[in-house]
Amino acid sequence: MDNEVKRIPCKNKNCDKTILEATTKKTGGYCYPCYNAIQAKEREEYIRKNRRDVNLYDGINHPVEIIKIMHKDKKYDPLIKYIDYSKTKEEMYNILSINDIEKLKKYAMELYTNNNDEWEQILLHLVCFTGANIDECLKILIDDCKIYEPSLFKNASDDIAKLLIEKLECKDDRVSINHILISLAMIGNHRVVEAFNEWKKNEPEFSKDLYCKPYEYSLEGGWILDSEGKRKNLYYKKSYGIKEEIPKKEGSVKFFEKHNEKCQWCKRKLTSLFTIDLHNEDMAFLGFKEDKISISICENCTCYGFIYTNIDEEGNAIWSEYNIKPEYLYVPDDVEEFNYDKEIYIDDNVKTENYAANQFLDVKFTKIGGMPTWIQDAEYPQCPKCGEKMMFVGQVSMEDLEEYGEGIYYGFICNECKIAATGYQQT
Repeated sequence: MDNEVKRIPCKNKNCDKTILEATTKKTGGYCYPCYNAIQAKEREEYIRKNRRDVNLYDGINHPVEIIKIMHKDKKYDPLIKYIDYSKTKEEMYNILSINDIEKLKKYAMELYTNNNDEWEQILLHLVCFTGANIDECLKILIDDCKIYEPSLFKNASDDIAKLLIEKLECKDDRVSINHILISLAMIGNHRVVEAFNEWKKNEPEFSKDLYCKPYEYSLEGGWILDSEGKRKNLYYKKSYGIKEEIPKKEGSVKFFEKHNEKCQWCKRKLTSLFTIDLHNEDMAFLGFKEDKISISICENCTCYGFIYTNIDEEGNAIWSEYNIKPEYLYVPDDVEEFNYDKEIYIDDNVKTENYAANQFLDVKFTKIGGMPTWIQDAEYPQCPKCGEKMMFVGQVSMEDLEEYGEGIYYGFICNECKIAATGYQQT
């Protein structure tokens, strides 16, 4: 037994581990878990005592310069806490003058030339927040075959649509046909509608490796070709976002309220994704005739596929006979109700159709109206009664309801058949 290795108890009285003599010389008598914990605590204390606030906006007043700083990638340093600006990106973009917008476009393309990826975020926010036309930037991107972010083409002119169609026909190996078709769908003007109609009648050569027909890409732009070959929108041009401040008067929309109607699959109570007061003039753009309308989800089952509800005369959601139970559906034994950290309220400031329409914008994504924020491919459900594509009404981002929330719930309606649908996407 003389060869038995001697082990020493860890110096921490609350620890039952033993260590080798050689380890004590390195750790001062502590086992490695305790030693690492002490080191981490000492580092935390050092950071707490030495951390300093840094205000990159100090002395900066021009909105263009402030926006540049907002987009700049800040190198992580545990000893530095960067002070947020008093206004959001959205607020800063909304006060830009025409001259300011031109300066930002020029700055973005300078970043592009220098291979700094911040250029794309700046142009994206310009398009979605200000409605800016960035044709001169898009021409450079098209020439370089850097057509990666279709949302940049939302406000593009007919000249840009023409250039994109020419790119499809040039057989350039650098060209992503998928991205060009989505970009064309985002433009969605008369030239694009004509092209999609032509490709519907005569399938083009470039489409042989696509997973769907070229004209079906229109869904990515929020529209379809109707029976007469005309553009039919699947979203409302007007939109409203949310805020966390409690409003002075009752808002036109209530989010995530429980009601007595139950899911017929898991027996949980349905949750109103949103209930809209249609007497409120802000919601008149929806064109519904009811007093209110409630579009509902099952918090357990909607993530497995679309859930349909019939809308009764009072605007209430009733479980629909058109629901088809998916082959796989996990139903927990307990019927525990979900609770959320935050409450959200409708913001009565009108937004553009592009507001929160791209998942890489710096905004809250819950909204009524406008274009959906697709996390995956565009997915507008068909009305189970008439077969027509359903209209997007609004969405709720779970990130807006709880700290680590994931995914977005989407609400749709067929106004003719009085049937609503809800779906869900996440990364």
